[in-house]
Amino acid sequence: MLKKYPSLRSWVLVKLNLQEVMSFRTAFIFQILSNVIYLIIISSLWKAIYNSVPQQSLNGMEYGDTILYLALAIGLFSSMQVYLVENMSWEIRSGGVIFFLLKPLGYQTYVVGMFMGKAITQFIFIFIPTIIFTYVVTGETLLIGVNIIVFLGSYFIAMLISLSMDFLVSLICFYIESSWGLCIVKDMVTMIFSGVMIPVALLPAIMKKAAVFLPFQTIYNVPIQFLTKKLGIVESLKLLGQQAVWLILLWLIGKYCFSRIAKVITVNGG
Repeated sequence: MLKKYPSLRSWVLVKLNLQEVMSFRTAFIFQILSNVIYLIIISSLWKAIYNSVPQQSLNGMEYGDTILYLALAIGLFSSMQVYLVENMSWEIRSGGVIFFLLKPLGYQTYVVGMFMGKAITQFIFIFIPTIIFTYVVTGETLLIGVNIIVFLGSYFIAMLISLSMDFLVSLICFYIESSWGLCIVKDMVTMIFSGVMIPVALLPAIMKKAAVFLPFQTIYNVPIQFLTKKLGIVESLKLLGQQAVWLILLWLIGKYCFSRIAKVITVNGG
């Protein structure tokens, strides 16, 4: 079956990585606790901000809307933190990357498939508990209906966009052989322009316009819209189309960049 349909090999990687992640279940507990502490802190912070506003609303978002948005954002962010760049940076420095290049599967497909299992597992064991905690503490509920199915489709595309962006950043490590500073910059830019740190609707006008034209908001802000707003068919298709365009674009850019890098790859020891 795998020989007849080579693309199915990537799903084998997803399964294998999922099994590997499940062997470190304690990490999920600490990540959930970290999210809980973060939500408690930002809840107090935003409560103080809203208490200082006479109309108890900021750009159409009330306190409960903001907390629910940020809870969803940090849950999604945690589920997609697979440390692809850090792992690939280590493989490049150690020379182990050469074994990835010898696999009977495209390097980009192999890397994305390898970390997809981790993202899916973290979605189940980190994102869902985070949302349950938010409901218990704040009483804020999600929109339930067909939009859940649309959200899952949007999340899947967002996950591929996130992995594609990480893959592009990891390619830089072939030149600098270090990822610490690179990852710090990547995470900060992503958190600011995607809505993880501050809802996109509450960003300053200039930053909000920039966020609309950047791919970051398609990772977190777009999926969140399907859980918090009643969107029509046209608007839903527009958001999904926006995600699809960025996914195809980032995937093609990654493929092109790697094809150029592959011609001059050098690893430690040879």
